[in-house]
Amino acid sequence: MATREPSIPGSRWLVGPSGSIPSGGRLTVDCDGVEVCVFNVDGRHHAIENRCPHQGGPICDGRLTGTLMWDDANDAPIWTEEMPILVCPWHGVEFNLDTGSGLCGIQLKLRRRELIDDGEQMWIGGRA
Repeated sequence: MATREPSIPGSRWLVGPSGSIPSGGRLTVDCDGVEVCVFNVDGRHHAIENRCPHQGGPICDGRLTGTLMWDDANDAPIWTEEMPILVCPWHGVEFNLDTGSGLCGIQLKLRRRELIDDGEQMWIGGRA
């Protein structure tokens, strides 16, 4: 179980030292029974609850990738990795980690958490 910050009971859970998750890495933290995964995508950190909003699968077991987007200028699809995409391992639903939104018109969102980095430690907070 993650360590809570003593001065604010129940509001923040310790992830670990700042910079401890390597680029491309992830770490799952138990926040009082709710698994939250922290991803490091090229130095940008994202914290999401480990439950796919589609059918409850372990979303944090999914792969990080890019996606196909429509290029209006060329009237053709193009592969892009401009936004970090997390793919659900159960059904392949794609989510933008920056926003939590599903892609391709899917009206589902990841449950994102606040991530606090005080320069020494990273903490998981409430829902973002």
